[in-house]
Order: sequence, then C-alpha cells, then structure tokens
Amino acid sequence: MEIHPTLDGWVGFTTNSAQQFQDFLVLIDRADLLGDAELASAAGRQVRYDEWVAIVNGWTSQRTTAAIVE
Repeated sequence: MEIHPTLDGWVGFTTNSAQQFQDFLVLIDRADLLGDAELASAAGRQVRYDEWVAIVNGWTSQRTTAAIVE
C-alpha cells in the first residue's frame, strides 16, 4: 500500500495486480505510462521511487481525499 497527500489529508492505494495498476494509471490521467514495463512491477517502481512518488503526488495533491475516494 502507498499513502499519498491530498489537498486535505491523505489517501492510500493498493495496486497488487496488473489490472489494478493499469486502472490506477488511467485514474491518475497517466495512461501514457501503460506500456512502461518497469513501472508495471513493484520492483521497478522501487527502482524509480522518486519519479513514481512525484507522479502520484502530483495528481493526489490537487484533489481532496473525498474526491479521490469517490
């Protein structure tokens, strides 16, 4: 699970399966990353941790927790 800041708090995401991760990329408006095999794996996201966190935080920090959960 990853926890990220929002406009008014925090939100957590779990993307254990490939489908969950692909859907998450679409959710955060980053369908352009669907073909990125390295980011598709948890190990790859660890290698590119700073980049990955910046991508997700860039999206979550623009929205309220309630809006994201909805």
